[in-house]
Parts: sequence; C-alpha cells; structure tokens
Amino acid sequence: MSSQADTGLRMALQIESEERPADGHVRRIKDLSLFFFGILVLSTVIGYSLTVLVADCVAEEDRRWATSTLACWAG
Repeated sequence: MSSQADTGLRMALQIESEERPADGHVRRIKDLSLFFFGILVLSTVIGYSLTVLVADCVAEEDRRWATSTLACWAG
C-alpha cells in the first residue's frame, strides 16, 4: 500500500477573509455588546428571582415563577 508521504505530495490550505479590517472591528464590537447586554439581562432576571425567593412579603404565586425561572437557568 502506498501512503501519501510516499508519493511526495504536499498540500497547503490558505483562507483569505473577504471582510475588511474595519468591518471586522465593527462586527466584533457589535457581537461583544450584544453578549454583555445578554449577560446583563440574565443577571438581572436571576437577581430579581433570588430576591423574590428570599423576601418574606412575597405571595406564593410569585415564588413559583421565581423558582421556575431559576430552574430553567440552572438547566
């Protein structure tokens, strides 16, 4: 059996981006902004749910949705 190393073939792969550096910079800033906004929203919902669970003057119905929200977040 002949292997690729025996035939003397060499392969090279070159990937060129069609995106200009300025466009890539804007895209990365947009992606990071959306990521951190999502983290902020998630943290706010989790924090509020924990506050509802710990508070003494909260109705049982509110505790149920807070528990459901935290269970969904925990996976």
